[in-house]
Amino acid sequence: MASKGGLRMRELLPVTPDRAVPVGRVRRGLLRDVVVTAGVTGLALAINHLTRVGQFLPHVSVMLALATAAVAGSAVVTAAAVSRLSADRRVAWVGAAMLLYGLVAVPTTAIGSTFESIRASIGLARLTAHALVVIVLLLACRPPRRLRGASLFVLFGSTMLVIAAAVGAAAVAPGWALAFSGNAAPRYLVVVGWMLAGAVLLTQAFWAPGRAASVRAASVRAAALPLARVGLGVTVMALAHFYRVVSEPAQPLTMPGLVFSTGRLIGVCLVFFGLVSWALQSLGTAREDLSQREEQLRDASTELDRVAHRDHELRNRLARLVGMASGWNAVAPEEKPQVAATAKAELECLQTLLDAPPTQRDPISR
Repeated sequence: MASKGGLRMRELLPVTPDRAVPVGRVRRGLLRDVVVTAGVTGLALAINHLTRVGQFLPHVSVMLALATAAVAGSAVVTAAAVSRLSADRRVAWVGAAMLLYGLVAVPTTAIGSTFESIRASIGLARLTAHALVVIVLLLACRPPRRLRGASLFVLFGSTMLVIAAAVGAAAVAPGWALAFSGNAAPRYLVVVGWMLAGAVLLTQAFWAPGRAASVRAASVRAAALPLARVGLGVTVMALAHFYRVVSEPAQPLTMPGLVFSTGRLIGVCLVFFGLVSWALQSLGTAREDLSQREEQLRDASTELDRVAHRDHELRNRLARLVGMASGWNAVAPEEKPQVAATAKAELECLQTLLDAPPTQRDPISR
C-alpha cells in the first residue's frame, strides 16, 4: 500500500483539523518574504545602475542563470518527496513546472544570449517553453490527476517534442519565427497567465477549507503557508519576466540583465523554500499520524488480550459445566444440591461475561 504513494496511506489515518495554520501566520510569513524580495530586488536595481560593474553584469547573469537552474532542480526533487508524503496533488504539478523551467526555459535564455546566429529558433523555443511552463502552473492550481513517474516522463517527453517542433518551424520559416518570438503580445500573454497562476495559488492558500471534513481538506489547510510561499515565488517569477519584456528597448531580449536574473532566482528560491517547508510539515504530520496509529495499535492489542482472557474463561467454565453434566448420575444424592448450586453459579458467571460491554469483559475469577 505504501508503494502506491502517500494518498492511500493518508486516507487510512485519522483526520486532525487542529493542524490548520492560522491566517495571521500565513500573512506574517508572506509579508516577511515580500520584504526580503523587495530588498534584494532593490539592491539589484541599484547595482545595475552602477557603471563600474557594467562590464561584469553579463558574467553575473550567467552565474545567476546557473544558480536558477540548480535551485529549480532542487525544487523538483523536493516536490517529488512531498508528493509521496502529502495527499495534495498540486505539489507534483508545481514540481513538473519547475522541471520544465529549470531544464528548458532557463537554458534557452542562456543559449539565446550566446548564439546570435540562431536567434529565431532559440527565441521561438524559449517562448514555447515559457508558455508550457505557464500551462503546467495553471494545471497545478486545479490538478486533474496525480502525477507519477510514468506520467511525468510522458509530460516531459511531450514538452520536448513540442519545443523540437517549434525549433523546426523556426528553421523552416526563420523570418516568421523571429517576428513572432520578438512580438511583445505573446510574451505579455504568457506573463499574464503566469501572474494568474501565482494569484490563484496565493488565493488558495488564504481561502483553504475552514473545516477539514476529509484527509485531503486537512492536508490542504495544513499546507497554507508553504502554498502561499510557492504562490509568491511564481508571482515573483512572472514579475521578473514582465520586467524583462518592459525593459527590452533598453536591454535586448538576448541579454538578460541583472534585475531580471535576480528576480527570477528569487522567485525560484521562494518556490523551493515553500516546497522545503511543505516537506518538513508533511514529515511532522506523518510522525503525528504514526504516533496516533501506534497508540491505536496498543489499544487494539490491549482489547485483544481482554478478549483472549474472556474466551479462556468461557472455555474453562463451559468445561466445568460439561464435566458436571456428564458426571451427574454418579453424584451421590446428598451431594447433588451442592453440585447444582455450583452449576448455577457457573451459569451466572457465564451470563455476566456475555452481558458485559466489550471494554468491561474482564475475566471473572471464581
